[in-house]
Order: sequence, then C-alpha cells, then structure tokens
Amino acid sequence: GACLMCDGSVCVVGGVDNGSWLRSSEIYLPDEDRWQTAGLLGQPRRGCSLAALPATLGGGALAIGGGAPTPSVGGSAVLRSCERLCRGQHRAIWRPSLPLMVARQHAAAVTLGGSAVIVLGGFDGKEHLDSAEVAQLDVLCEAPPSDRHGISTHSGQWELLPKGKLSLQGPRSQFAAVVIRGH
Repeated sequence: GACLMCDGSVCVVGGVDNGSWLRSSEIYLPDEDRWQTAGLLGQPRRGCSLAALPATLGGGALAIGGGAPTPSVGGSAVLRSCERLCRGQHRAIWRPSLPLMVARQHAAAVTLGGSAVIVLGGFDGKEHLDSAEVAQLDVLCEAPPSDRHGISTHSGQWELLPKGKLSLQGPRSQFAAVVIRGH
C-alpha cells in the first residue's frame, strides 16, 4: 500500500520482492529527495490499503487488511488486522489497531475530513466485494485490548455500512480512491 502523508512525505508498506513477502515500510522525503526506513510491520502484508493519519493524531498511517503468507507452500490468508504507524522523533513503530469487520485485500482506503477512514471493496479470498467499512480515527489510534498472546480482542469499531450507503455499485478490487475537495 502507499499514501501521501499529512507532512507531504509518501509512505509505502509491505508487498512482495522476488517471491518474498515484505514486512518493511519506507517513507519518501521529497524535500531531501531520499527514502528512509519506517520500521517493520507486525506481519508481512501484500495488497493492503494505506490511509494517512492527520497531524492531530501523530501524522502516521494506517495499514488496513491485505494478505499474509500461511505455513502451507504458496498459501495465503486474507487479513482483518490493521496496524498504525507511530512516528517518533528517532524511529517509527508499527502498532496493532482494531481489526476490520470483513477480511479484505486489494481494497481502497481514504481518510475523510481528518476524522474517519473508509475502506472500499477488495477481495475476501472467495469473492470481490462491493461493501464499505468506516471507522473513527481517534478510536483506531487508541491501543486495542489484547489477549495474553498479543492478539486483539477488540472488534466492532469498524462499521460495515449498509448497501447503498457509500458501498460501491458493484464488486471491485485492485483500485484506488481519492478525496476530492475534502469530501
């Protein structure tokens, strides 16, 4: 996934390199014309969505869903999990965030008005999706409760929107979405 962050830098996360699934992330600093590392994701992801966080919430990014490798040869699983990039003065750290209601990869995501993020469409491992989910950014940026294994036990903060309310007119994956004029 990739997104333009609130400070004008560009963040890229995950993907595949010569068949290897990536946990890495990088930030392009246009004023310096260089890339810098931005920490490792909690798990490898490909086909994840990335949404920018506003400066009021630290100016990081939110990695949403995607696919991850499974132990079986060539196997993969579609993810519900999300991770947020916390940018500190000396280093960046990816932390767990609240999981999606529906596992999805190759979806599109955008930040709406600096207060919410919406994820649209994608693929759940069986079919292409036309559904949309929305969540308030301040809730997503809180540390989610977890069990003794570090797995998030909190769900329901993403809202699966009813058909017709911001859902796509038909199933769609591997596409992009942008906000036009703040809407």
